[in-house]
Amino acid sequence: MRNLSDLMYKYKLFGLNVVSEIDLHIDEYEISTTCVDVKISIAKYAFDNNVFCDSNESMIRIPNVAAYHVSDGNSIKIYKETNHIKSILLYLLGSVLHFYFCKGIHLLCMEVLLNIETKLI
Repeated sequence: MRNLSDLMYKYKLFGLNVVSEIDLHIDEYEISTTCVDVKISIAKYAFDNNVFCDSNESMIRIPNVAAYHVSDGNSIKIYKETNHIKSILLYLLGSVLHFYFCKGIHLLCMEVLLNIETKLI
């Protein structure tokens, strides 16, 4: 298991502390590595299936881009099939994180919506 200090990029996304092995090309945020909600890492094993889902983990594979494995409620592993980082980030930020939040963090989404609604009033 890698040390969290090896995951060098730190972000605050949707109220969660996120550490990542890859640069997400968004503003970094100073967070404590002892209070991490989501870890994004690069892995080497490739999946045969394009989609997999059960109560503790899910996986979606975008052919010729990457497979994204969400597990343990706090881990997103990326299995790269290309070195085109923009494509990998597009699916990560546009779909995989959305799936992660929809799967287990409904209250957080409601809190964000309430905060936005409060600011609009």
